[in-house]
Amino acid sequence: MSFTFRPATRENARLLIGLCGPSGGGKTLSALRLATGLAGGGEIVVIDTERGRAAQYAAPPGGPPNPPESYAFLVGALEPPFTPARYREALEAAYARGPAVVIIDSMSHEWEGPGGILEMVDRIKAERKVNDFAAWAKPKQEHQKLVNTLLQAPCHLVLCMRAKEKRTLVRDTHGRTEVVDAGWAPICEPNLTYELTVNMLLGPVGKGVPTFDFDHGKLPANMKGLFREGERITEALGERLAAWCRGCAGPGDVEEGARQPAAEPAAAPKRRPLVVYTASGQPASSVMRAADWLEAYRAELARTPAELRDAFMGKNLGTLRDLAARAERKAPPELREAFARELAAAEAALRDAEDAA
Repeated sequence: MSFTFRPATRENARLLIGLCGPSGGGKTLSALRLATGLAGGGEIVVIDTERGRAAQYAAPPGGPPNPPESYAFLVGALEPPFTPARYREALEAAYARGPAVVIIDSMSHEWEGPGGILEMVDRIKAERKVNDFAAWAKPKQEHQKLVNTLLQAPCHLVLCMRAKEKRTLVRDTHGRTEVVDAGWAPICEPNLTYELTVNMLLGPVGKGVPTFDFDHGKLPANMKGLFREGERITEALGERLAAWCRGCAGPGDVEEGARQPAAEPAAAPKRRPLVVYTASGQPASSVMRAADWLEAYRAELARTPAELRDAFMGKNLGTLRDLAARAERKAPPELREAFARELAAAEAALRDAEDAA
């Protein structure tokens, strides 16, 4: 098999955009406004799991759309069970129409809705009498097939996701435990946000103004000029993104940027606590430094009964991998080696558990 290479250019790029937020944050309307700008007159398809919520913004029968009150789009209801396979079926039906943009409202049901991944795991555990690790194998495979369908989209995709406030336990200087706000987290399969081009948060009082300063927030450096501080998500933002996808910076961005003073440096993002979880998924301890997290992880592992250690390592594997990768880049050799040993031990134990199941 032969391969052909050519100079890389940005043309006809497809975006995979996440819009996260609590109820009332404006996700559905913002998605429609963004999609209208992205589509440039092309077709917009909405896959609706929210019992007709998107239809609230449809034009009246026989009447023209009147943005931002109403929009022209097609809608299809996705009913339970919200399995990854059902989402794939809906996406493939939408792709067959050749739309410019597909909106999924909401992606959260695939994770925690009726028949979603969490219920799939519970059902497998109950029916097959297997441990957590074995019960997750099939749902993970099905979710990965859905991710592949998302990544192969022939159009732009906008994924609306609910978000929840995170709370964590920390110890103050007197050794007392207190609950602190740890920001917002999207409700979806934990690794899904890594596949997104952009992931925005619409807060409960933001009035449609996105922020990226939250866990899993994502905005590539070469796209920052397309988002203007304090600006709501509108059709104009969608038009700028569409122009960027065609290979330019966006309508008028270069000229306007030349006239404006340089932006103030962005404030450093707030550091989030590093949490060690118990085998049941409850926070056991919360620290700020990687070395302290590793110490707390080892202590909690030693306290965990042998029959629950696979579950404990599974709950903390994502953080362990992230910190091990970070240590590989910039930690002292002894800390780097300590993380590598713990990661290798955890991955080996979980592989053995999967083989045994």
